[in-house]
Amino acid sequence: MKRFYRILLLFIILFVLGIGALAGYINYSLDQKEKAKAAEIERVTTSLGKHA
Repeated sequence: MKRFYRILLLFIILFVLGIGALAGYINYSLDQKEKAKAAEIERVTTSLGKHA
């Protein structure tokens, strides 16, 4: 029975680590999109400023 609990604990730890890794990846991906959007807005505003 003790072995069962060790295996169960191992799977729970792996599951939590997997969820953490997935959340980190999603956060990183969203951050990259925000940076790209901010760079695009900055590029557009500077090009508009040059024409004015």
